[in-house]
Amino acid sequence: MKCRQCGSKISEEFVACPYCGLRLDGADTDTGSGPAASHDNGVKEALKQLIETFGVEILNDNKKLISLLSDYIPEYEKERRLIKTVVNNDVFKNLLEGSADQKLAVNKSREYMVKELFISENAAEFILECFTYALGWEYEPAVNYGRSYGYKSENTPSPRKKAAGSSASHDDRTPAKEENTLPKKEFSSFDALKYRFRGKANIPYGFTSIESFAFDSYRFLRIVKIPESVTVIGEYAFSECKRLKSVVLPDSLKVIKKSAFSSCERLISINIPKGVYSIEDSTFSFCQKLTSIVLPNTVSNIGSEAFSGCENLSKIRIPDSVKFIGERAFEFCPKLTIECVNGSYVHKYCRANQINFTTYENN
Repeated sequence: MKCRQCGSKISEEFVACPYCGLRLDGADTDTGSGPAASHDNGVKEALKQLIETFGVEILNDNKKLISLLSDYIPEYEKERRLIKTVVNNDVFKNLLEGSADQKLAVNKSREYMVKELFISENAAEFILECFTYALGWEYEPAVNYGRSYGYKSENTPSPRKKAAGSSASHDDRTPAKEENTLPKKEFSSFDALKYRFRGKANIPYGFTSIESFAFDSYRFLRIVKIPESVTVIGEYAFSECKRLKSVVLPDSLKVIKKSAFSSCERLISINIPKGVYSIEDSTFSFCQKLTSIVLPNTVSNIGSEAFSGCENLSKIRIPDSVKFIGERAFEFCPKLTIECVNGSYVHKYCRANQINFTTYENN
């Protein structure tokens, strides 16, 4: 069939056009993969009304702006979370400070969100499109922007095919090709759509990162296998996957971003491979069935609320490489006992915060 907006030929399996982002007739309005074009308009109009009511100065008051989001865009939970992240990192304050040259200010904000906050390119464009509209600024999208951040543009909407002459699939094996020679390739929300109503997701080898919100709220997903090529898992990538029980994380993994597995209520255990250096804010918050976890000695910090609400977490082994633990990292973990090195930062943290612990000697 053809997209009625851009005329592109697309397969019937898609719920949105991969070229322009237009939602297709008959598609479910809640795909869990991000806001579609209709969402863009709803958020833009609401934000415009907010700024008209409270003035541009509201963008300089982070606390008040965040509190108003629930009133103005109550039905857009994921969009609110994304905007909150941007607000807390002063993106809008910096945007206004550069208002003398609006185009430059927008470009700087785009670069900051993508490179410093690790927000996906399409999510950054969604933010910029909404707020430039609300401010009455001219908006010029980036060249590769795919219209809405839940549906990342690809060169073709067809499923990926093997290269000519290839005789085997990469899905279940690791090629001899060295990891550091792989080009950057993101597994996007659009790529994840085919797993929306499946119980198992097997991400093919070759992808080096998983986009923020890629599998967010995929309520049928039970098992995920991530290949050895992946080094980064984005923010909220698997958040609120209520039936997710098993995740195989590869040894290649280096970064697990904020809230990546938050509210995975049935997740019982997960391996954290050696090489991961940070457990970021709310990464495993409210994983209610998580019982135990061992952190490798490459981890140096644990973010705020990282394990908050893990009510069945009874044991976590934390190495002496950890030198910082954020606020409320283990709040609402009534059964928890932390295993830590005698005399380490973690040992002192447990004493100061009245958390049950046992110690061991570092070899």
